[in-house]
Amino acid sequence: MDTEFSKGQYTGKGKMYKEAQSVLTNSIRTVITFNKGGTWKKVTPPEVDHEEIPITCAKSKGCSLHLHGFTTQGAYPPIRSSSKAIGLVIGVGNTGLNLKNNPENLNTFFSRDGGLTWEMAVRGVHTFIFGDHGGLMLMSDFSDATK
Repeated sequence: MDTEFSKGQYTGKGKMYKEAQSVLTNSIRTVITFNKGGTWKKVTPPEVDHEEIPITCAKSKGCSLHLHGFTTQGAYPPIRSSSKAIGLVIGVGNTGLNLKNNPENLNTFFSRDGGLTWEMAVRGVHTFIFGDHGGLMLMSDFSDATK
């Protein structure tokens, strides 16, 4: 077996994310399960960006959405969800064959259905928080200091 899994994160009604690290290529890919780990699949990337411009990501060639989590050790905000905002998930990542670490390749994505479908929220790395049981979502640029 050439894949190891890091810690996962629950996202709503028992849905869980994990990051899979290929031992052979040392590349990190994000996978998702909807049946408590029975089967894992790649995260379906959004088809368009936040401005409705098509995202070039051929699923037939292995392209998927990859999100930063526990493996980045504070370099970027981890995937976030809340038990008080069922189904909402937000994270920083990229589309492609594996997870990128260069901030120029990263954007902020969110899901309204527990990770089944994804949208690009905004270009770039942003930190985020949910409020009012998901009725409010606040984001700020991760690289800029607050005033």
